[in-house]
Amino acid sequence: MGISSDDGVTSGGHGIWLGPGARSGVIRGNRIHGNRRDGVHSAGAPKLLVEDNDVFDNGRDGLHIEGEDALATQLLMLPRAERRRLKRLLSNAKDDDQALSILKRSAKVWAVVSGAINTGASVATIASWIVSRN
Repeated sequence: MGISSDDGVTSGGHGIWLGPGARSGVIRGNRIHGNRRDGVHSAGAPKLLVEDNDVFDNGRDGLHIEGEDALATQLLMLPRAERRRLKRLLSNAKDDDQALSILKRSAKVWAVVSGAINTGASVATIASWIVSRN
């Protein structure tokens, strides 16, 4: 499944919704805005590529992904420069408190990781994942 639009995606619910039966998808080059719920919502598509979209002014999350790989996918949505900056800062963090402080500095980063932390992911696990990738 592929979704690409120059005109924009707006609805009364989720802008783009991939249900539990979706196995894969590509969502590329869209303006996704003005939705009452999430801009993009995936109920667990294991092979989902979301890139080069302009996602803004949605009622809930810009991108909401359920399933085991949700945090990894959302972190990969951050700009590469932001991920590299985080990698550099987190690799020098002395403890979890310092790593948490680094994660909270960026509203974009905190929006991604706070939900994972609130549901039980450790700061050390998140920091380790970021440091191990570019």
